[in-house]
Amino acid sequence: MRARIVLPRLTSLAAVLLLTVLGRAQTDAGVIVTLRAPTSEFRGNRLLLGDVAKIDVFAGKGRSAGLRARLARIELGRWGPDSSVLIVDHKLVRQGLIDAGVDAKALEIDGPDRIQAVQKRIRIDARRAERAIRRHIEGVLGSRAKDAEVRFVGAFHPFDAPIGRFRFALDVEEDPRNRAMAGRLDLSLVVKADGVVQRRVVVPVIVRRSVEVVRMARRVAKGRVLSPEDLELTTVVMDGNNRGLLHDIMEAVGRKTLRHLEKGMLLAERSIEGLPAIRKGDIVTARVRVGGLVAQAVCQASQDGALGQRIALINMGSKKTVYGIVVSPRIVEVAVAQQGGSAP
Repeated sequence: MRARIVLPRLTSLAAVLLLTVLGRAQTDAGVIVTLRAPTSEFRGNRLLLGDVAKIDVFAGKGRSAGLRARLARIELGRWGPDSSVLIVDHKLVRQGLIDAGVDAKALEIDGPDRIQAVQKRIRIDARRAERAIRRHIEGVLGSRAKDAEVRFVGAFHPFDAPIGRFRFALDVEEDPRNRAMAGRLDLSLVVKADGVVQRRVVVPVIVRRSVEVVRMARRVAKGRVLSPEDLELTTVVMDGNNRGLLHDIMEAVGRKTLRHLEKGMLLAERSIEGLPAIRKGDIVTARVRVGGLVAQAVCQASQDGALGQRIALINMGSKKTVYGIVVSPRIVEVAVAQQGGSAP
């Protein structure tokens, strides 16, 4: 009677160890992945296998550490701007490992069947936002920010933002329309995680402080071009009710008045002609819209023009004169039917 040897049934771990002893793991590494707690919190925008699992690799001499590090970097998912939870299960992990080149027969996954990976976030409340804004103002104004008072326009609405895997930053972008950092400002809170912008929120604030503004030194009639002798500087407290005031005399010199200005009046942008967005001689694009179609032509400006102002252009090809409205520093919208001119 022939004797029969019955081998005990091997567990996956034992099988991997046996393969290692026999030498097969030199070409086919054995991998055991053990998922951790069912619910955990993680930093960053990407969820990696090394974040949620313990990885054991059984490979040839000198290969295990490098392979373990590579497998730990397998991406299992990314959190979106409005989602802070990712679900990870054995199927997802197995597929990620197989896609990375791990032999399915030499792979074992243990631990919870399903885990919730929660993105670690930080609460941006009014206090944190105010500190960031104050820090920004002090950085711009230096010692001049000492007596500045900052308050929000209306209620600040808190929000959550990811803190990143390595670095979190809450920056502030200034209001390009208010370089003086006084009165009302529409500042932008910019949330960055690992150097990538995650969210940008506009926050209107009032910065109350004393600043120099331009005042009329004498009465000037409507339509006159302002000269340095027409203007002087005075100090006022900006509190948000005097938005649009000029702070530099040279910003007003050479611009026409749009109304009668009395001596002692504070000079605002709305009281004088806007700065030209296009200068005479500039090469611009004349744009015509016909239904859903847009036609363009290269033209030369025949005069200066502020935003919203109608100016004359010369078509560089046909040499015809056309008229249009300045919509940006390089674009003029031309109507299809014109009086005293033609389409480009």
